[in-house]
Amino acid sequence: MAPDNITEWTPSARLEWSHFEADAHSGAYQDALASIRYDCNWVVESHKSGESLFFTIQNIRLITSLVRNLSWVRRGVADDALLAHMQGCFDLAEHLRPDMEEILAARFSQKRYPVRGSNEEERRQCSLQDSRTALGHLDDIHQMLSSEIARYESDTEYGRNAKVQSKYDRMFEEMRRARSA
Repeated sequence: MAPDNITEWTPSARLEWSHFEADAHSGAYQDALASIRYDCNWVVESHKSGESLFFTIQNIRLITSLVRNLSWVRRGVADDALLAHMQGCFDLAEHLRPDMEEILAARFSQKRYPVRGSNEEERRQCSLQDSRTALGHLDDIHQMLSSEIARYESDTEYGRNAKVQSKYDRMFEEMRRARSA
């Protein structure tokens, strides 16, 4: 996807309705959907033990992103409270990101993957390709994120429960302050 289709989370990033570019889904029960995902970066380290070559996956980093062309809102109900709730979904994903990174790191800790290929360039290419395959665990992380967002939406009644929404908002504001320091 093009970079202009993605909004990355930063402590100062605030969602706007213009970020919700897709047409509203007529069959959906909610009034808006923020399509949030984690983009992933990692380091592939090559190792040799005797005659065997293998690689490990290290330094997994997730980036919390909103996919603009998959996010939508019913324009007739787009108000500040709903936008604040969508911001909460984005902030929740960022709040969970360090835990998700730890889960991925634990899954790859001490794991060694064989290196394929007959020459140095082939081995490098195969290792990169194999590491992408191994990182299929990212689907599990996205499912966990979806479950947490669904719980947030239920707890806050899509932002209509002001008391619960306020509790989350305070938690997110505290996180923003900590991450901007």
